[in-house]
Amino acid sequence: MPQADPVKRFAETSLETMLRLSGASTRAQTNCQAVANQLGRALAPSTTSALDASDFVLVVVAESEEDVKPVSASRIHNLSRDGVSFISLGQKSFLACDREAGRGICFIPQNLVTHEARFSQHFLPALISLLKDSIETLS
Repeated sequence: MPQADPVKRFAETSLETMLRLSGASTRAQTNCQAVANQLGRALAPSTTSALDASDFVLVVVAESEEDVKPVSASRIHNLSRDGVSFISLGQKSFLACDREAGRGICFIPQNLVTHEARFSQHFLPALISLLKDSIETLS
């Protein structure tokens, strides 16, 4: 019998896209085409075609959560210590990264991705902040 994975560490993220931020190539992996599309529109696509040539790897898992309330600015929290950063976007949503490893992971509800205004106002600024700090550390 397969073992339960309550934190979804092994979520399938087979969609990949290369993005450019602060002069660095970032490989974004996701389980959701809408995430790939939103990131592609919001951030500059990288001209690097080799997925192995990325400076940073970001995994974004979009989850189907019908009961998740919209994010409000008062519920965004940011913590950073010893090269690890964590941003909470309220109920069941977070972004985290390990600067030294050059890796980040995000779990967000599907409705945050499909609602373009929420994506642009809440998720994208948090993501850019997290990535810029991490990429600058790698440089």
